Amino acid sequence: MWHVLEVAVEGGRLPESALTDLELQVLAGDVAITDRLKDTQSREIEHRNRILSSQTWSALAGYNYEEEQGNQEEDLDRKSMPLGDGEEEDRGPEIAAPKEDIQQVTYNGAQVNAAKDIVVAVQAGELPRETGVQMLSAFFRLPRETAEAMLTR
Repeated sequence: MWHVLEVAVEGGRLPESALTDLELQVLAGDVAITDRLKDTQSREIEHRNRILSSQTWSALAGYNYEEEQGNQEEDLDRKSMPLGDGEEEDRGPEIAAPKEDIQQVTYNGAQVNAAKDIVVAVQAGELPRETGVQMLSAFFRLPRETAEAMLTR
């Protein structure tokens, strides 16, 4: 930081007395967690241990808590999906393709990183492929075929 002041004095932007009369205090800000998967795992642990409420977790993740509660109730009302051998497994709701043209959708850097984290987690075996497909479809309103293609090795 002193170098910045020295350059400013040399350039005539500050008087030479700035080098002796000023006291610098530099404070580092909090470091934000940029690994979305680790952040989610941390929140899940906090939630399980009753440190973080569902409403706060929802807000931190950018969701509307009341809307998500309604969506979860609708999910519970859906029937299980039959498997080929007659057994049934609840794989969650099928995600409908978005109504808007996918080519017209713009994603910000955080959203792109979140999608990348899902793909990486599936490829590393940390997340089941079907869950990754569902997450990409739901979070980013991608057609199922597009989400599946993103997770093809």
